[in-house]
Amino acid sequence: MYCIKCGAKHGENDKFCGSCGYKVEPVEPREEQQELFEKVEPEKTEVPPIGNQQRTKPKPRMNYAGFWLRAGAIAIDIGIVCAFGFIVGFLFYPIQSAMYEPLIADVFQNLIIIVAVFLYFSLMESSKWQATVGKKAVGLKVTDLNGKRISFGRATGRYFSKFISGIACYIGYIMVSFTQKKQGLHDMIAGTLVFKEDKQEQYYKSNDFSS
Repeated sequence: MYCIKCGAKHGENDKFCGSCGYKVEPVEPREEQQELFEKVEPEKTEVPPIGNQQRTKPKPRMNYAGFWLRAGAIAIDIGIVCAFGFIVGFLFYPIQSAMYEPLIADVFQNLIIIVAVFLYFSLMESSKWQATVGKKAVGLKVTDLNGKRISFGRATGRYFSKFISGIACYIGYIMVSFTQKKQGLHDMIAGTLVFKEDKQEQYYKSNDFSS
């Protein structure tokens, strides 16, 4: 240690300077700078989502149409088809009566009905309605497996697959009751779904929630 008056060196325990006799004042060691001991609040850092997960919009829930709802729709469609067949038969009756061989007119009449029924189901289900009149009446739509509008070709395949569903006591139609997505055999063959759009799905659709 050094004397603050003459600068001479003296012992740490000396009370007077050996050179000038000046009284040595004990000097307390300086404290470390206070700011180094202040508690520094840790910076807040954002934790990235695990696995770079991002928040996604909820997907709309598909409310698949059950057996009895679809049976009600087909009952309406059968009524429309029968009414059309009655009108065609009424128009062809004078022709059948006038012809020597009414069988030809009968075949032609049945051909018209078959083609008209095929076009009714295929065109309606592939249209913007995505449904026949019967399905539209009960709020049903036919879609592909992604919930989108089907093409005319897929609708055609679905129509003719119904004949397979009708084999063996209509078991292909009864499958709607116990399959996971309420699909009949013709739906599985054509890759289609039939669902009823409820208020929740309308909400998702109006807010543009896409999958």
